Amino acid sequence: MRKITLLILIVTFLISDVATVKGNESDNLHKVLIIYSLKDEADMKQVKILDILVGHFTKDSTIISDQEIDSVDKNNYTHILYIGLQKKTLEPRLIDYIELFNGPVFLINNNIEQFTKRFSFVHTKGATIVNSVKSIKNGLEQSLPEGRLATILETSDVLTRVLVEGKTKTGSVPILINKDQSYYLAIESLFNPIGNIVGETLFAFFNEGNSKGKTLYLRLEDVHPKTEVRKLKQIAEYLKNMNIPYMVAVIPVYTNPKTHKEMHLKDAPELVSVLRYMQDNGGSIIMHGYRHQYRDSETGEGFEYWDVEQDRPIMQDRNEKTLTKNDFNSEQAYKEYVEKSEKFESDYIENTLNKGVQELVTHKLYPLAFEAPHYAMSQNGYKITAQHFTTYVGQLQISNLTWKSDYAPLFETKPNYLHGMNLLPETIGFIAQNDENALNNMVSLASKYNNYSDVYISAFYHPYLGLEKLKNVIEKLQTIPDANWLDLKKRNNKVEVSGVTIVSDSGDIKVDKAPFASDYERNYTIKKRVIWYGIPLTILVLVLLIIWRNKKQRNK
Repeated sequence: MRKITLLILIVTFLISDVATVKGNESDNLHKVLIIYSLKDEADMKQVKILDILVGHFTKDSTIISDQEIDSVDKNNYTHILYIGLQKKTLEPRLIDYIELFNGPVFLINNNIEQFTKRFSFVHTKGATIVNSVKSIKNGLEQSLPEGRLATILETSDVLTRVLVEGKTKTGSVPILINKDQSYYLAIESLFNPIGNIVGETLFAFFNEGNSKGKTLYLRLEDVHPKTEVRKLKQIAEYLKNMNIPYMVAVIPVYTNPKTHKEMHLKDAPELVSVLRYMQDNGGSIIMHGYRHQYRDSETGEGFEYWDVEQDRPIMQDRNEKTLTKNDFNSEQAYKEYVEKSEKFESDYIENTLNKGVQELVTHKLYPLAFEAPHYAMSQNGYKITAQHFTTYVGQLQISNLTWKSDYAPLFETKPNYLHGMNLLPETIGFIAQNDENALNNMVSLASKYNNYSDVYISAFYHPYLGLEKLKNVIEKLQTIPDANWLDLKKRNNKVEVSGVTIVSDSGDIKVDKAPFASDYERNYTIKKRVIWYGIPLTILVLVLLIIWRNKKQRNK
């Protein structure tokens, strides 16, 4: 009897151990191949969105064009997604690979008719304009911000399921359909709400459950050395009393837009004191740029990692003359300028990230994540940032052609193009100063997103608006059922710059740094010691001089 009992215990332990490993490493079991056909570089925005959505389910994805199919080992993948952003005749070897693939396949938009075997249940019949979409699963209907072109589908296969319908002027048409392990989306643009719907469908595509539940987060935005300390302290005390963890997006340097004179944290000791209080009582510091401005704009208003005037990456110092392709006599000369500019951008970003973290740490403020000002940053910028931060907060710029192309999914994700960074998305916006409908709009979005899997219902708030408006936001968010507040300190984050390494996990922050990690810290420490020791020493010398002089006079 004892042997049987012991055997049962061993088997139970082994099963639970295997289940634990499978649960913790499920995203590593998915090896995903994303293939695209596109007309021009502007179409890469759609590929980036698909990358962002897939990044919630796997850390192992490969992205190639349809011309590069021979560059990959086709036996390495468990899932395939193809997005056709151009009507073209596909290579027979690509068609055969997808037709014969023994795993889930998700096709998007053009060229479906070339897959005559696996997708024989799909028949196309022209195109139409869709103005809203409706999920069959939860009945949620959402208007599109603009009419979108969709392929008209017909299917007579009784095993085909319609997952999403699109509303046209004359009725409804299938937009997303599925049979067995094959999925087809008949619309080109993945911008929301389509992206959100595709993201939800990917849970079935990857055979994943809603494992993480609902996550709430609040980010206090644009805190810099000229922030009104009184309002910030009131907010900090309120959030402490409410036992709500939150994030504080700190800009270490304020730059006067007229004089360009800089004000650092060392010039704002009261602010530093409040930030430390926040850090000790539920707040987590994130670095929100270094100056949050580039040319002559004010800190908090300007861009820092994107030249918004030229709508391009940072290519030169703000005081230098802006050059375009028309200023060069040859293609080679312009190419050399672009290469030099990319090096400038890399050094510029590297310098600001190092300085920002070093200055924060000097004041015992420990950033755990990064957020680009106005969510604007080039693809090269994300690559540089990923060398220093493992966590990114907010939304993502998905084009190198314009900053007016940001995107965020409803769940956290680690897309290919973030080079290892994990995105914690902001999803329901903020309270604009003079927008009376802002809160209602946030609540409306929260209500729509409430039924999505692993959803983030997340917002940011500017402390200069004061405590009362924030209370309204918190009260609304607190009514969302079965949701948990994000505590960034309890997550595994790592920040590393020259002379400083910060690691957080399970609520603790560990800092490993050189004695003087930067010139800023050295100068600040020397000045502080001069104040600490210099003034008392001066007083002592003066007292001794007075005593000596009085004694000398008495001796006369």
